[in-house]
Amino acid sequence: MPNLAKSALRLLRQLLGNPAQGHAEDTGTLLTLDGHSAVAMLEAGISNAAGLGASARAAGTDLVWRVERQRRIGEDFGSHPANGTRGALATAIGQSLAGTRATAFIYANDLAAVQDLLASARGRHLPLVLHVSNQ
Repeated sequence: MPNLAKSALRLLRQLLGNPAQGHAEDTGTLLTLDGHSAVAMLEAGISNAAGLGASARAAGTDLVWRVERQRRIGEDFGSHPANGTRGALATAIGQSLAGTRATAFIYANDLAAVQDLLASARGRHLPLVLHVSNQ
């Protein structure tokens, strides 16, 4: 019976190569990130578009997403600044309707203001990723 616990690790080694066997050096950079920045860096590599500008508190997350997107792709294509939480979510919904993988970063106390947009996205079964932060 195959060992399923290490199957993801085996797949990753097949895709990226095994550094232990290939004598590859670690060329990574050591960083210290908070949770919001780490999620924004991950989403910059995964998503194609983001509705940014949800609130003044999310400015750091928006900046990390833009910088990481610029570093990975070479351009800031895909970031759509908006005014407020409703605008950021509406932008992400529009990008999702257009067929791109979109994301938005919002705060939990702003959820009440966007319930109608969330219901609309849910009713259309949109592939939308929302990162909700609760403080």
